[in-house]
Amino acid sequence: MRSSIPARSPAARGVALAALAGTLCVLAAGTAHARDDRVALDFRVSRTAERFQSHAADSLGLSVTFGYVAGVHMDFHVMDVPMKAPQRPALHVYGTALYNTDRVFVSAPGGPGGPEFTMRSPMLEVYGGIGFAVPMGVVDQTTGAQFTLRYDGGVVIAADTGENFIQVSKLNAGFERTGGVFHGSAIEVGYGHDERFGPTWAPKRWSARMKLFTALSHVPAAPSGAAGAKPGPAPAGAPLRAFVTLDLDTDGRPGPDSLAGQFGFAFDVGALLGGFARAFGS
Repeated sequence: MRSSIPARSPAARGVALAALAGTLCVLAAGTAHARDDRVALDFRVSRTAERFQSHAADSLGLSVTFGYVAGVHMDFHVMDVPMKAPQRPALHVYGTALYNTDRVFVSAPGGPGGPEFTMRSPMLEVYGGIGFAVPMGVVDQTTGAQFTLRYDGGVVIAADTGENFIQVSKLNAGFERTGGVFHGSAIEVGYGHDERFGPTWAPKRWSARMKLFTALSHVPAAPSGAAGAKPGPAPAGAPLRAFVTLDLDTDGRPGPDSLAGQFGFAFDVGALLGGFARAFGS
């Protein structure tokens, strides 16, 4: 009987990281105040469409699927690099838990080397990560963006996978908008291991992601007459944002690839709770 976490799997480190990061994020959420900008917690809902490119998916009529996604995304700003600068590089821990109503994946119940089956199923996905963010303000203080380098790992639970979790681990690098109406928008590339495409094609996969966020609600700004107020990007913390994402995952080989898009809404839990607190005078 195959173990749910193979001892020598290239993604086993990702599973451990997901558990560690998830634990840290839960502790951070439990101890941080709702207005503490060190913890960003989003609840997101979206409609998704995916093109799963493989001969098996095409022959089974699974090449295009549509579903709904709901999940929680957390970013915990752990600490800044001790240096004299208005904007400093920082260490972050990330956590994500989401439910997707319909995704295609490749299952190999017998393990690597055995028969592989392409199927569709609802999925529960849990990821954790640790990363380093370098604000572009280190060079130019008028730039509301940052460079990010992040390692993510996690597990996916789907039907008909037996005792085995689908394991994912990737190193991602990119740029993210950190202020203004488009706060959270990003473009990034990743490289790693993704067993959703089956054991044969899981290693050495490349991914590219584009995320566009736009605020749909009021973003608080400093009063115009406040001492020391300076013009610049509006701060983060809009309670409601709309977003569009586009994800490409490929290994450059004849195996399966995917192109997926999402459109949805993100609710900033901290900003909403802070707004309720101010409205009721707490």
